[in-house]
Amino acid sequence: DRIRRKNISENDISFANDFAAGYDHTPNQPDTNKVFNASGGGINWIDPTPWVDQGMSAFGAGSTRHNEWMFSGNNTIPDVGSNGGTSASKELLLALHFVKKDICLKINDRLGIDNPGGSPPPERVTGPPGGLGTQLYVGTFFNGASGVDNGAPGAATACLTVETGGSGDYYIFYHALMER
Repeated sequence: DRIRRKNISENDISFANDFAAGYDHTPNQPDTNKVFNASGGGINWIDPTPWVDQGMSAFGAGSTRHNEWMFSGNNTIPDVGSNGGTSASKELLLALHFVKKDICLKINDRLGIDNPGGSPPPERVTGPPGGLGTQLYVGTFFNGASGVDNGAPGAATACLTVETGGSGDYYIFYHALMER
């Protein structure tokens, strides 16, 4: 919001930081456009490691980013935003994979989201990272089929179970930073 109030285009918002690689725009954005820069959003990076299930680190290779916040622009959340199915309707998401189950349950409790059978609602798509697209946001919203196909439609923020089909479920937190 701090950056957007400066009339910076959503495509020029940068999540480049010193803690997680892959968020650099081409060309590089000025500091005023960077969320984690004092001249831009002024947001401090918070290490998510205490909330992550370290036993799931084997799944953390590649796109799922174990122990890292993920910012993505290629997901649609059911009943949030326009649901148009195009790049213009993709939400800008913050996500954290492999959240500890007890934390995930507490998040949903506080949000008033049902945890059926004592587990977070299912994402309903098998295989890590489930249906959540993991294309890192570098100024482009992607027009693809990725989405949070979740058991909590209308929830701009939730924690879900990713059913991996025999390899052990894991839990993912997401929050729509920008509903589109």
